[in-house]
Formats: sequence, C-alpha cells, structure tokens
Amino acid sequence: MKFSKKRISALLESSKIALNVAMNDEEIKNALLKYNFDEARLNEGLELYNNASQLAADQKKEYGEQYSAREEFEKVFEEGNAIFIEHSKFSKLAYRNNANKLAKLGIVGNRPTTITGWLDQAKSFYKNALSDEELISKLSRYAITKEKLEAGQQLIINVEEAKVRHNIEMGEAQQSQNDVMKQSKIWIFIYLNYSLLLNTL
Repeated sequence: MKFSKKRISALLESSKIALNVAMNDEEIKNALLKYNFDEARLNEGLELYNNASQLAADQKKEYGEQYSAREEFEKVFEEGNAIFIEHSKFSKLAYRNNANKLAKLGIVGNRPTTITGWLDQAKSFYKNALSDEELISKLSRYAITKEKLEAGQQLIINVEEAKVRHNIEMGEAQQSQNDVMKQSKIWIFIYLNYSLLLNTL
C-alpha cells in the first residue's frame, strides 16, 4: 500500500487520537487485552508514533535546508553565468579570426545544456584565458583586466561549491523522506490494526 506525505500526516494524527483513546479509556483498554494488546504493546505503538512524528519534523527541516541551498545555487549561478557570457563574448571578439584559439578556450559551438557541462566549459575557459597573455592584452582594450578574469573564475568556483551543497542537502532530504515513509508505514500498519479492533468493540 502506498501513501502520500499528506495521507501519512493525516493518518498519523488520526492514529494518535485512536491510541490516546485506547490508552486512556479503561473499558477499551480492557477489551483490547483479549487481542493481546496490553499496555506494553500500546506503549510500543506510542513509541513508533513518536519516532514517525520526529522523522516527519526532521524531514521538514531537511527540505527547508534543501530549498535554501537551491536558492543560493540559483543566485550564484545567475551571477556567474552573466559574467562568463560577457567574458566569453569579448574573447570571441578578440579572437574572431583565430579558430584554434577559440577552440582552446572551449567557446566554439553550442553552449552546454547541463550544469555539469556548463561548469566544465567555464572552468576550462578561465584556466586557459588566464594563461593566455595575448588574450589578456586584447581583453584589456574592453576594460576586462586579468583581475576581472580572476574574479570571474572565482564566481565559477562559487557556483560549483553551491551546487555541491545543494546536492548534499537534496540527498539528505531524500533520505529523510525515505526514513519517514518507512517508519510511517510501520506505524500505519499498527494504527490500522488498532482501528480494526476498536471498531469491533
């Protein structure tokens, strides 16, 4: 049986109510004894519920951190991409008659469509551009100094680091969701048994 996160949240809340009734109503508690649901077993169900609830709270925290990391990545990517486009366009202008130089800079053909491809291209561009004194001299005519190229290179590093942080947070959020689903399904199974028993009393 598959449950959505919304469905699990609703079932957890319902199961908490059912469990509290079972634990605090002596008539129901006594009736449950014939099904081997004694106080120890009810406490076991309470512990499962508490664990599932804590995992759900942790999941919200992990997803919050994931969204923050994504926002930070998108921010630094937008900044880094804008500078990279500017520097690569002027480099194409500087070497408009030198296909070999442009190929070495890695700025010929279509732009990569993936972030991994983009990072590879941008890192390669700045590495080669900063070792090309002729290009640095040509770009200085357009007010793009070596220092500005180094700043652009640092922006690419920032993008790569932000992407790594986002990937880490995304992985932790996914693991948290898996933990919640696993623990919740255990508890929901217990809850469904309680509900079935309570309905027969």
